[in-house]
Amino acid sequence: MRMKLTAGAIALACATQAIAETAVERGEYLVRGPMGCGNCHTPKDAAGRPIRDRGLSGGLAFDTPGFAATASNITPDRETGIGAWSDADIRRALVEGVRPDHARLPGVPLAAVMPAAFYRALLPADLDAVVAYLRSVPAVRNPVPDPVYRQPSAHA
Repeated sequence: MRMKLTAGAIALACATQAIAETAVERGEYLVRGPMGCGNCHTPKDAAGRPIRDRGLSGGLAFDTPGFAATASNITPDRETGIGAWSDADIRRALVEGVRPDHARLPGVPLAAVMPAAFYRALLPADLDAVVAYLRSVPAVRNPVPDPVYRQPSAHA
């Protein structure tokens, strides 16, 4: 009986620790880990190292036959980032690849390199955690160039 109680206590302690993780902590884990947002959305120095004080403020440029685009600023800066977006706007951009109607470039889909189809697998609580984390990072003013689409979009 003592062994069952010990195993149960360990399971309870592990469950309690997992529950104690805040939404911001979960979001940070997802953004920095499996989602890899900083790989594209954080500017790099000449040696290819992330510029830490400009994290998630946009930067990686893509030049393909279909489009040329720079990863957007996803910090809460209201003018150059997603600070004026609602939580629902951010969730929709993540899973549908759609910009809000009130944002810069309304009606223009996010570039095809944004893995919105992959992010559809995120649980609602994880999407909420990503939003909470993005709201918690420092706002960085960093305008990025508008995308140039060379082929008609399927969304047009």
